[in-house]
Amino acid sequence: MDEKKLLQKLLKTTISLKDDEFASLYEDDKLKEDAFDILKAKDAARIAGINEAHKNELTKVFDAGAKKAKAEELSKFEKEIKTTFEIDTDLMGVDLIKELVAKKSKVEPVDVKKHPDYLKLEKETIPVKKFEDLKFEFDSFKQTKEKEKVTETLMRDAREVFLSLNPVLNKDKVKAENQVQTFLERVTTTSVLLQEDRNHLLLNVDGKRKEDAHGNPIKFNSFVTEEAEKIFDFEKQKAKGSAGNKNEDGTPMTVPTNDKEYQEAFVKCTSDKERKELFDAYNK
Repeated sequence: MDEKKLLQKLLKTTISLKDDEFASLYEDDKLKEDAFDILKAKDAARIAGINEAHKNELTKVFDAGAKKAKAEELSKFEKEIKTTFEIDTDLMGVDLIKELVAKKSKVEPVDVKKHPDYLKLEKETIPVKKFEDLKFEFDSFKQTKEKEKVTETLMRDAREVFLSLNPVLNKDKVKAENQVQTFLERVTTTSVLLQEDRNHLLLNVDGKRKEDAHGNPIKFNSFVTEEAEKIFDFEKQKAKGSAGNKNEDGTPMTVPTNDKEYQEAFVKCTSDKERKELFDAYNK
């Protein structure tokens, strides 16, 4: 059973959440940010309803008893009333009756939370702490899954970039794969913002994107290339380019493979035309 069904079953059991109410907690198959606030409010309203219901019930019982007591006491003689109920007062007639009723009415307030029905319902309800613990576990599970997804994506894309550089690896296939895995673990621990074009943006510890000296974002592909250059040698690659990618003197243009190479080549350009041709070739 997946996490969504588990959560739905839990909420049905604890606070009787209906299917349509549970569905409203999700948006694009993702739990809304305020979902747990909504659930807390619903549970608090339910408990408040229970308290109010018991309070009204007990008030009715109390009022009925008070009226009965008053009817009985009004039928007795004043002296008998004073003697029997030990009322030390000079009041007489209606005033005496009022004093008696006032004294008899001084009953200790009813503590609703000690009522058997309240205690029973409380046992069947998730305590706030348990609710918070469940929320923490769910959030941790969700964050773990998201982190695993990011790591899996970075592993795939980093492998593709790394192998495209033709690194010189051990001739033994097993040892070569171990070299690749060790390198991938090195470059996939960095924080990134995933991009659809798979050239993800690197992030600082404060969550802001990393930039070079020119204010350009540092991309994941360039990062992987630079890290690989610190450790590996590479087999010679043929210069990239086509019949249309040539320098002004007619020689084939070598297209940069990463941002660093592009910036170095851009500085060496001697005319606006050459810079434009380099830009167009690199961004094809």
